[in-house]
Amino acid sequence: YVYKMKKILFFSTTVLFVSSFIIILDFILSNTLLNSKSCYIYEKYYYELKKNCRGKEKFKKSFPTINIFTDNLGLRVSKKSNPKDIRKKNILIFGDSFTYGTGLEYKESYAGLIEKELTDYNIYNFSISSYSPSVYLYKLNEAIKLDIKPKKIIIFLDLSDVLDEANRWIYDSTKHKVETKKSEENSHFKNNRFKQKNFILLNEFASILNFNLRIIKSKLNNSFNKNQKAEKIMTTFQASFTYKEINDLNKNYWKEKDLKAGLKKIELIFKRIENLSIKHDSELYLVIYPWAETLRFGQKAFNWSKFASKLCKEETCKLIDAIPEFEKYKKKDINWNNKLYFLNDVNFNKDGSKLLYQTIIEKISS
Repeated sequence: YVYKMKKILFFSTTVLFVSSFIIILDFILSNTLLNSKSCYIYEKYYYELKKNCRGKEKFKKSFPTINIFTDNLGLRVSKKSNPKDIRKKNILIFGDSFTYGTGLEYKESYAGLIEKELTDYNIYNFSISSYSPSVYLYKLNEAIKLDIKPKKIIIFLDLSDVLDEANRWIYDSTKHKVETKKSEENSHFKNNRFKQKNFILLNEFASILNFNLRIIKSKLNNSFNKNQKAEKIMTTFQASFTYKEINDLNKNYWKEKDLKAGLKKIELIFKRIENLSIKHDSELYLVIYPWAETLRFGQKAFNWSKFASKLCKEETCKLIDAIPEFEKYKKKDINWNNKLYFLNDVNFNKDGSKLLYQTIIEKISS
């Protein structure tokens, strides 16, 4: 009995010692060698990226940690991104988290792939998560003030832009100022939690384990699912307006007239962007793409493709509707959701980003 107790005590002490050593080592490394700054600047009603920054980013717990590099304008670039050449023409890109490349190394995002392909142009990607057309107009005016003359302007219009324009962003053209209606101090971009800051290794290990277990679980569900039609699709309050009637939208987020207000504001802002493109003799492209729920439930309540077509008149704008191409992919692959989107998130993974790039590259390079 005494011998057994000694073994248990020894084992427990060893586990405690090893665990304590790992925790202490993680804490030390997290605050020294592994300590990496955030590349975001936060004001109360606005946020953007720091200039000439090298940092790390984890969008949320289940996402991989990615590298963030920015240039002298505070725009996300690849680590080996070439400096801008004043002899080249400029392509200005505007979008939100999809175009920023959330969860992806920049070279894996479709903006990064565009930059790699179109070497005859300078690529300026002004995208950041949760930006929308009001911010695009502000950033476009900022670029023009800096004498960055756009040869091509590419707007990646997102489904979340409707609610963001209705309830989030305000652009004051008289003061040339853009800000959010509510304080950004509690934004999910801010990463001040003690565990995440001080235990990077343990958090990263748990994140990788969780991420891969979800993939395995999803694949097993697909393998054992005989009809292959019951795969769960993440639904959101932002994109639900395309397949739910107005009265069925989540009242916690959609207030009365928000849909009409958001759509109307997008029309007005886009018209101003269009006028700027005409004034500066630029080619204007409007790109739309689907969320997973768009592919699953369609556009029976509100047709996003028709709305984009209405926005983008042929004589002044070129529309690239990528939704049909994604629908083709969906018909060919029963695991399309896991193949194109991050698990339990709306953003494209590496393959989804590549598919959008392949859909648009010939059209924007012509």
